[in-house]
Amino acid sequence: MEILAGNPDVNGLCLALADWSVELRILQNKKRRQAGPRRRNV
Repeated sequence: MEILAGNPDVNGLCLALADWSVELRILQNKKRRQAGPRRRNV
């Protein structure tokens, strides 16, 4: 929304989005590791 609102700092917004994406992936991986291995239905 910031880009659409005319925020002139497009590079900063892209960097913030990349940081958020990496942090989200780290948190998701941490949650998966804490849940333990999945059981496979065969």
